Amino acid sequence: ETFMDLGKNIAFNLKELRTERNLTLGQLSKITGLSKAMLADMPDEKIRSVWEQSDIRKITEYTITDLADFQEEIRKIRRNGYSLDNEENEPGVRCIAVSLKSFQGKPSYALSISAPKDRMEDSRIEELKEMILNTKEKISQETGSF
Repeated sequence: ETFMDLGKNIAFNLKELRTERNLTLGQLSKITGLSKAMLADMPDEKIRSVWEQSDIRKITEYTITDLADFQEEIRKIRRNGYSLDNEENEPGVRCIAVSLKSFQGKPSYALSISAPKDRMEDSRIEELKEMILNTKEKISQETGSF
């Protein structure tokens, strides 16, 4: 598994990677930029099933805990091609993420860039979205996973 670490400590990212593995079990322990990116590449029925089997708890004031709100967030991710975590899991931390598919075309991995919110303002997100979307495309081309 590969991930970029631009400004966050490695232990935090490894913890999130372990969390994302729960998606293969059909449940979430929390909603992250990584999990939102991966779920957005899944059918709506699968997203509903994962949501219903999960114990979603409010971690910060920004945590999404309502299925309708989450479905709207998924629609936005599908339009943009990337997800954001806007302090939903850790106060003061923002994240931009993309899903990466296996050679079988299934969302199996995710790539994210996390940073303190004062270094991840909206203008920086605009810069990073091009970088992360280009990186996703390069990885997809190299691995043959579209």
